[in-house]
Amino acid sequence: DENKFLALYECNVIVVDWSNYNKPPYTIAAFNSQLVATELSNLIKYLQKNKGIHPENVHLIGQSLGSPKWQEPLEELRPT
Repeated sequence: DENKFLALYECNVIVVDWSNYNKPPYTIAAFNSQLVATELSNLIKYLQKNKGIHPENVHLIGQSLGSPKWQEPLEELRPT
C-alpha cells in the first residue's frame, strides 16, 4: 500500500492500475504489458523534461507479468 511507503519516505508515488489490460488470454496481457511500459516511459520522460526528475531516482515496483516489462524502458533512460 502506497500509504505505508509514504510514511517511511518523502517521495512521490504513482500507482498504475492496468487491471483492464491484464486479463486472459496471456498473449494479449503480455502484449498489453508492453503498451503500459511504453506509457510509463513516456510519463518518466515527461517528468524528466518538465519537472526535473532523474530516472536513476525512479523505482518501479510491480508484480507478476508487468513488473519485468516495466523495468526495461526505465533502464534505457538511466545513465550508464
